[in-house]
Amino acid sequence: QEAANHIIGTHNFSTFGTPPEEGGHCIREILAIEIRTSSPCLITIDIKGRSFLYHMVRCLVANLRVIGSGKKPPVEMKRRLELRDRSVSSVLAPPQGLVLAEVGFWGEKGEINFEDWAHTKPNEAEFSRRLQEQAARSSSG
Repeated sequence: QEAANHIIGTHNFSTFGTPPEEGGHCIREILAIEIRTSSPCLITIDIKGRSFLYHMVRCLVANLRVIGSGKKPPVEMKRRLELRDRSVSSVLAPPQGLVLAEVGFWGEKGEINFEDWAHTKPNEAEFSRRLQEQAARSSSG
């Protein structure tokens, strides 16, 4: 969580993704990040932001995993963010298990308005069960 706290706020995220169009900007705002361990094989990382770059979430998750494993200190996330160099952080978390849980839209006052948008949260126990089944199928054949 300490590493994740370094990227909350408005930053140039060019280290962690590419803009949707050539020449586009990489300034994005992360509103919140929460990391929870639900079981030994399921870590949930909730990232809330106003918009994201291409591959940004997968790259952030991969970096948080490396840092969270103790291979790098938490301040490494801040260092990578400040470098603004995609080559130092090109690894991506696999797309399996990536879930879009909520979609919000801008309200009249510029805030993200989640209450007016119907959404559901994924059931973590069910998700964990499916992930374990997928892992078992992958290892058996």
